[in-house]
Amino acid sequence: MSRTLLLQSLFLGFPVKNDMICLMIQVVIYGKDDCCLCHEAKKTLQKIAQEFPIQIEEIDITSDPQTYKLYKEEIPVVTINGKRAFRYKVHETTLKKKLEKIIAQ
Repeated sequence: MSRTLLLQSLFLGFPVKNDMICLMIQVVIYGKDDCCLCHEAKKTLQKIAQEFPIQIEEIDITSDPQTYKLYKEEIPVVTINGKRAFRYKVHETTLKKKLEKIIAQ
């Protein structure tokens, strides 16, 4: 990787690993305010965000009747790049392994 590209990547906020630019991994958490499991899952995701190039989006299932119907019995539900990865609990070690696998591709 050229020095210019490396500097541009760092300036733009793209993480660099092994001289390769890592694009942000999209992580979505479906939950609601009065859910203690959701709060724990968010804490885990925020902790992992310090180590991995993830962008976290939170979706309140109560804001849309169809989303509520889909996820009401399973929250929190976490997707990674559009694929369901966790429900009920986010296991930190498993999350790290899943993210490492995506980055290695």
